[in-house]
Amino acid sequence: MKIFRRIVPLALSAVLLAGKVGFGHHPDRIVLGLNMVLISGLGVANGIRDVLKRAYLSGLLNITNACLGSVAIACGTGLAMLIFKGDMYEMYIAPSIAVQLISCGVASMGFALVFKAAVKQSVYAGIGGAINCAFYVLGLNLWGNDFAAVMAGSAIVAAYAFRMSRVHRAPATIFLTTSIMPVIPGASLFYMMHGFVQADYELASQQAIQLAKTCLAVAFGFLLVEIVTRYVGEWKVTGAEQ
Repeated sequence: MKIFRRIVPLALSAVLLAGKVGFGHHPDRIVLGLNMVLISGLGVANGIRDVLKRAYLSGLLNITNACLGSVAIACGTGLAMLIFKGDMYEMYIAPSIAVQLISCGVASMGFALVFKAAVKQSVYAGIGGAINCAFYVLGLNLWGNDFAAVMAGSAIVAAYAFRMSRVHRAPATIFLTTSIMPVIPGASLFYMMHGFVQADYELASQQAIQLAKTCLAVAFGFLLVEIVTRYVGEWKVTGAEQ
């Protein structure tokens, strides 16, 4: 992941250059997709979890590392935009729900394969990505609140990853980091930097707030499942002893 972050400016510049010479009609959508692969959904969650366990130093280090990684990605994105300043991008409009589900499933499966997960595990990671997208869309339609929808999707993914780790006898991280991709705020980060580059500070501030809210929603969704799992485990142990 650190190697990927170091080549962010070059990769994003290559994408924008390809768009300029006619190899792509929507370089902004390609770039925000790349951002989603680079952003870690676990750093803030792990940091908050460590703080709750009173491991304050470890928690602060995890949160700081996650924040610095996001800043590096944002700076790389902004540098690429500055190099090709003048290009204007429209806000991304999501396609039909069916296309979203299929795309999220394929993206999560591909992400797992890139990080050398077994093929069978990658397929289940793809299923997790589609489930995440489904619950996010359902939550958004039911509550009309993006924070609640992201938190619901993240909690479902965390529970799914926990279950898959038992079934496949593999670390839950394999399924968690890949299936969470559909709600990773790559678009918010991209349009935040786009706002700064175009001096549209209202857009930049709106997207920065959305970025922070989404990261917190993901972290809270993970933590909710972990707390429930821990209490259920302790309840089972206490019941067995009695």
